[in-house]
Amino acid sequence: MPRLCSSCHRRSPDGVANIYWAYYPSSDNRVSYRGSYCPDCINDHVTPILTNSTDNSEVDVGTQCAICGIDAQDDTQWLYGTAYIPGRESIGLESVLCSSCFATMQAWVITSGKRLPDRASPARREGVTSPVWALLAG
Repeated sequence: MPRLCSSCHRRSPDGVANIYWAYYPSSDNRVSYRGSYCPDCINDHVTPILTNSTDNSEVDVGTQCAICGIDAQDDTQWLYGTAYIPGRESIGLESVLCSSCFATMQAWVITSGKRLPDRASPARREGVTSPVWALLAG
């Protein structure tokens, strides 16, 4: 049975892509969401970010907004994600956005996704010691 798109709420016979989004309103505060999106909603909202992500080794975006293309050097916002598209390897996203495009994208992520529990920041994890973690870290 086709799954529902969390943005348009239609069933997608082609399946949905699950995307885990994250951004940092402040340096030690990570906010994350998970959404499931049909191909139409991916095309409408995510394609520019997929093609202009800094994780795409063929693209050198510098400080150019991944959505509108303006130089966002003095107005940089970062949006991170991992996309799981049916039948493909996961795709990592690290996108530079101007404040205006970030606000639009953030609103869409919030309204179409499910907020995930807070996860400890790297600074908070440094104080956690466990023989199991040490063994896994090598």
